[in-house]
Amino acid sequence: MALTFELLDCIEFWARHRGESSAVSSTTRTISYSELLTNLNDLCCSLDPVDSTRIAVLASAKLATTIGVLGVLQCGCSAVILNPKLPPDLIKTFIEETTPGAVLVAQEDERAWKTVAERYESMAAMRRVQLSMTETTRSLARRQRPEPQLDREWAVLYSSGSTGERPTPS
Repeated sequence: MALTFELLDCIEFWARHRGESSAVSSTTRTISYSELLTNLNDLCCSLDPVDSTRIAVLASAKLATTIGVLGVLQCGCSAVILNPKLPPDLIKTFIEETTPGAVLVAQEDERAWKTVAERYESMAAMRRVQLSMTETTRSLARRQRPEPQLDREWAVLYSSGSTGERPTPS
């Protein structure tokens, strides 16, 4: 009999047993397992309900991208990972190609999304959720999440490889 662990179950386990230990670090900040779990639960609550299987994550910082992607996965959706440094027309194209139900925007990347939304009316109408990281630890109560769909994608990544041409979904 094989043992299987979902990633988010592992985070919850470590939050309960080593809550204040370092979970994710960047050059500017480190967050504990407790903070990570709180942020994931808060984010998942902010994203409910989403009428799509995909949510775009527009974030340049590694910490924000990590929390955004994990939060999207916890909600039972796939993440469309977008670099806010891309030209606005390319961000628009990627969003149109992947049809996410919402765009999760990191605080430090609001300006990039505002540029896209101001330039393209169809983007301004999209549901935008701000990704803000909670500093305080609240309840570690388990949030009900959907059953994992093993036959579904977990992310859409755009990469030009080494050609430097227009990135294509991978």
